[in-house]
Amino acid sequence: MRVIGIFFYLFPDSAGYQFKKWYGLNVEMGIFMSYIGLESYVTGENWSYQRSMVCDFTPFYFSGARLQAFPSKKFKTELWLLNGWQSYNSWNKGIGFGNSNYYRPSENLQLVANFYLGKDSRTSIRRFHHDNSVVARYYNNGEAKGLSGAAFSLNSHYGFQSGGGASPKSSHMLGTSLANRLWFRNNKVALTLRGDLVTNPGLYLAFSPSPVAPNNFTDAIAIDPKQRLTLYQGTTTLDVMPSDHVTFRLEYGYRQSNVPYFAGKGGTTSPDGWVDTPTAGWRPDLKKEENRVTVAVNFRL
Repeated sequence: MRVIGIFFYLFPDSAGYQFKKWYGLNVEMGIFMSYIGLESYVTGENWSYQRSMVCDFTPFYFSGARLQAFPSKKFKTELWLLNGWQSYNSWNKGIGFGNSNYYRPSENLQLVANFYLGKDSRTSIRRFHHDNSVVARYYNNGEAKGLSGAAFSLNSHYGFQSGGGASPKSSHMLGTSLANRLWFRNNKVALTLRGDLVTNPGLYLAFSPSPVAPNNFTDAIAIDPKQRLTLYQGTTTLDVMPSDHVTFRLEYGYRQSNVPYFAGKGGTTSPDGWVDTPTAGWRPDLKKEENRVTVAVNFRL
């Protein structure tokens, strides 16, 4: 018997049993991270500070059980039974299903494919979602004073819902995120450029950007119920890493949507920002564009 997850209040926790089969065969139950690709739930490990938009349409955690199998040193597959917490399920009463596959033919290439299927609505709507990731390093010379490394990541998602009046043709999302990262000066400095595109007819898994309605987003949908939500994002990230324990990060991000979707200076919660403040006669400030500069320092113990 082995217990996985020592940071009880910080990370998902699970317990399971490891069989002596192939290169590993594990059965676990608990709370897990469900998305595996370029981006980590640990911010300091990511190439960019702002997450890619396609990942906002993917569950990041689930509770349930999983079977992990390592039939070879280069391949791992997982089968998931999902029964709650940000997963595709039936409001904690039914079972959803998932599958994750890793293939690492070399230290320079990683391929990942994930699948989710289940009911996650009060109605009869059922949802399917798939995401895949390619991470490839195409240059590596850690001793170089100039360019010392280069890699790219392509992460794509597709999902749809059916039943309850919804159909895959009218209610689906399709998105992709392409990032390229360059390392310099013995991997002490890095520059990442990333672009995202998401199209979402029928607002599959999209949420209203403000709890207060009406607002510019709901108005746009009311005028045209078939409105196609389209989102764009571009980020430029500069990292300075004097040691393995600290990273100084400067990032510029630009986001754009075809309907008002991003928070403006006036806020989206209430006139003063408190959730219990009366909002009669007040409208949230939603914009079609957003410019953001982020400065961060990440520490690793």
